Amino acid sequence: MWKFSIRMVPSLLSVVICAIYVAGTGASGTTVYTIPGKRVTLLSGITAGPHIAEVEWKRSSPRTTLVRYSKTNTKYFESIYTGRIKLNLSNFNLEILDLWKNDTGDFEVIFTKDNSGLENRKLIRLEVYELVSGANIVVQNCTGTCNLKLTCSVTSGDAISFTWQREGEIVGNDSTHQLGGLGETLLVRQTAEAKDVPYNCEVGNPLNTVVAGIKLERHACKLRSSDTVPDKITTPCTAAHSTTKTDGKINNMSGDGSKVRERNTAMPLVPQKMSLLVGLAVMVTLLISLSL
Repeated sequence: MWKFSIRMVPSLLSVVICAIYVAGTGASGTTVYTIPGKRVTLLSGITAGPHIAEVEWKRSSPRTTLVRYSKTNTKYFESIYTGRIKLNLSNFNLEILDLWKNDTGDFEVIFTKDNSGLENRKLIRLEVYELVSGANIVVQNCTGTCNLKLTCSVTSGDAISFTWQREGEIVGNDSTHQLGGLGETLLVRQTAEAKDVPYNCEVGNPLNTVVAGIKLERHACKLRSSDTVPDKITTPCTAAHSTTKTDGKINNMSGDGSKVRERNTAMPLVPQKMSLLVGLAVMVTLLISLSL
């Protein structure tokens, strides 16, 4: 059986010191959304001053160093961002010009202070999307069943999210509905309702959304107990009609066409008193070692 000994205290405190040091590299995260062709500023969160020893911006994947600042010089590295980036030395924000869609990725700013020598990191996710337009719903009749297949799409832009509503209420997988794909299709099991039923599809990305609406007419077929929503659409569905309703909505964006959102997983930057805790732990370790 493992037994505790006072002689183990220095080793245990050493482990604590290492843990504190690792915590000193904590990072915070934000996500920035923008559109191609614009410029965007990635905020460093650094207060400039003589206490800043070094600042480095990197792209995480593929791992690429973009620019490095020290008290003696500022160096830009060759990359796909050559000629498109600028480091603001008053606050160490990174500006990226003439954005491309493949600029989407994770960026990291690493800075070191003179008084601690510890690295501090901030993670920023950049996502570049084309604005969506021209929402459309296509309705298909599924042969041999009382089911209808609704497909939502856009004429242009990056559609990554779909929300369906029935009479103003959001619908998902239930006894009469089944979502398919990424949510762009909705299989509807017709019921013996005595009225037409309106359906809306809101489609878009974090920058903007558009809405298409349609009314499903009463279905003439008789429902049988065997008419259920299948696990998969196994019967052929033929196109019936489509309706487009373009209600565009642009989400809150700044003047440069970007939108910033804090990540839920963000961690706070390390307090400046962390180095004091490390020093105290080292002193305690030395005192206990001398007393043994």
